[in-house]
Amino acid sequence: MKRSQTHQIDETARQVFESALPTTWVCNSVQRDYGKDYVVEIGDADGALSGDSFYVQLKGSTRLKASRDGSHLAYPLKTKHAIYYLDKLKDLPIFLVLVDTKSRCAWWLFIQEALRHDQTWRSRKTVTLYVPLQNTLSWSNFEQFRKAILSAKRFLRAAHPLSITEAIAAQKEHKQLLDTRFNVSVTLDDEVPRFHFSPKEDVTFKVRFKGSPENLQGKLAKLIDQGVPVSFAPGEVFAEGTRLFDELTNHGGTMQWAVNIPASLVLSCADNGVSVTVQGIQGAFQGGQREHRFLGSLQNSPLSVSAGPFTPADNGGFNLNFKPTHWDGQRLQALAHFDNLLRFFNQLTSTNAVVVRFERNGNLLSELTARLQSHEFARNVVKYLSAIDKARKLAKRFHINPIWSFKAFDDEECDTANEAFGVLFEGEWVKKVPYVRLEAELVLIKKRNQIPRGPAPAQIVSSVTYTLLGERIEAGRIVREYSALSIELSPHATTRKARWTKKTVTATFTGTGDTTMRVRLANPDDE
Repeated sequence: MKRSQTHQIDETARQVFESALPTTWVCNSVQRDYGKDYVVEIGDADGALSGDSFYVQLKGSTRLKASRDGSHLAYPLKTKHAIYYLDKLKDLPIFLVLVDTKSRCAWWLFIQEALRHDQTWRSRKTVTLYVPLQNTLSWSNFEQFRKAILSAKRFLRAAHPLSITEAIAAQKEHKQLLDTRFNVSVTLDDEVPRFHFSPKEDVTFKVRFKGSPENLQGKLAKLIDQGVPVSFAPGEVFAEGTRLFDELTNHGGTMQWAVNIPASLVLSCADNGVSVTVQGIQGAFQGGQREHRFLGSLQNSPLSVSAGPFTPADNGGFNLNFKPTHWDGQRLQALAHFDNLLRFFNQLTSTNAVVVRFERNGNLLSELTARLQSHEFARNVVKYLSAIDKARKLAKRFHINPIWSFKAFDDEECDTANEAFGVLFEGEWVKKVPYVRLEAELVLIKKRNQIPRGPAPAQIVSSVTYTLLGERIEAGRIVREYSALSIELSPHATTRKARWTKKTVTATFTGTGDTTMRVRLANPDDE
């Protein structure tokens, strides 16, 4: 029985593909799987499997034709298959392998990356994939294919990351490969990665901008004159001589073109002859041709500083920022720069100016005096830092050192630190508790207990264990004294027909708008 030509072509394509792979690679045919013919696992030279796998979509033909310039082969892919490959296939990369069954030559293309760059194909029935003729699948070009597989896996990790750290690392490596003449570094701005490119050598390339003159004029003024980040839509930026702008061209994004001069900053504030200084704030002057600004931070601490924009005619403004999340993960007794920051912000609540010194390599660049328009920011920071300071002293006294986080040290945790410190270090802690409501069980003894009819002072004695960031602090017997509480007994406890001399009842205590609570350690005679 004679086999069909299609069957013969498919069989020849399989033979060519399988024979082109090293014998240490495991090539498994996929039966009845949508858009995938093989799953292949890479084997090392010693025969051990590496764990790196990829899919293959195999297509054989007797009529493959190269483009006029001889650079590539064109292959039409149905849009529904393209959507599946790009949107659904996230676990492994898939490669298209084209086989010319007459010449028994094969070429490959990483499909997901080819589809991602320009997605205008989504509105059409088919998308044309261009397979470079330099991507030959053969023993002589085998190393290129192996590197492409590993690069494809990094591409997928960046597109579908398991973690932010993994995604950033993969994107950084991918961008580094786009143009090896540049160094690539990454910073996080509110958990959004920003990639910085600095040339290793003199680099020449051209950048063209497309759009209405009115729109481009404003964007270019910000980009070139001010050196600030500017958002561009797809198709507004084109580059010749580098691939660094490919993603910006195809998908749009934010670009910043700026000089970057590393510098450090020293803050000083003085009041009544006492001066407090914060040193070691590292940052850089950034900007364009006509203005620049300084951005810096105190390493591993919540403090960051922004100043500017500086122009020939104006020194701009000065801002202090405080983000406690930058302490997350540090031990409570080892929070970076804590003592210095507490002293500085305490001083800031009573002074009207801050002296700002900009330095580079130990030399003074410039100095300015920033006037404070309000002390509210400093007071709020001091209030928060004071609660942490009390928590640190409690931790030291009770020999604990929990891990600190902004989320864990919430308002309730602040109150716990303030109360425990007041009771254990200062003898008492007083707080207004308007309309407080408590429930407790009371033991009533007939004729001896007199239940007040209106608001009256009350005290509760109990053994207390404070919890500070997950660590227990045994405080012992504590007295809570309330200035005014109304007492309401459960209905069955107040009936006139009841005959008893001693009874346990449920009572509800309700405070007034002026009720205060005083907490102290219990004395031996406290009941």
